[in-house]
Amino acid sequence: MTATTGITGIRLMGVTSNSMAPTLLQGDHLLVARAGSRTARRGAIVVVRTPTSWREPLARLQRTAVGAVPDHLVKRVIGVGGDVVACCRADGQLTVNGVPLDEPYLPRAAGSAGSATFEVTVPAGHLWLMGDNRPESLDSRAMRVQGAGTVPAAQVRARILLTW
Repeated sequence: MTATTGITGIRLMGVTSNSMAPTLLQGDHLLVARAGSRTARRGAIVVVRTPTSWREPLARLQRTAVGAVPDHLVKRVIGVGGDVVACCRADGQLTVNGVPLDEPYLPRAAGSAGSATFEVTVPAGHLWLMGDNRPESLDSRAMRVQGAGTVPAAQVRARILLTW
């Protein structure tokens, strides 16, 4: 859900799911600023336009109509073009380019990426995105199974300025 504030490039958004909990909770409000792919660095939380390739799989996984899929998603950037993202080490940690990913924003009980194992090389100009609430997030992991795991970096629409 988005609403224009009247200032070019600044919008208010409402969080409609708990896929980014505990960082962002359903019902939280976000003040976002228009941003491009330069915002998409590892660890950043970005607003992306829902890729066309994700719409039908998201609708199936959520058991909703394709039109009910949100126009925008809020996710954390885990990997950028050229990165190798892998799950998981024995302790449950993700690795990026062979280095364990420090994720202090995750609840301890949530684990890093769930039970599915994978190793993905992110294509140039693309992103690997995941929600902080790994058990509940439909993100690059779920879309990978559907054949469309990465998101073009050009789909980045905004960065978060403020939450409340």
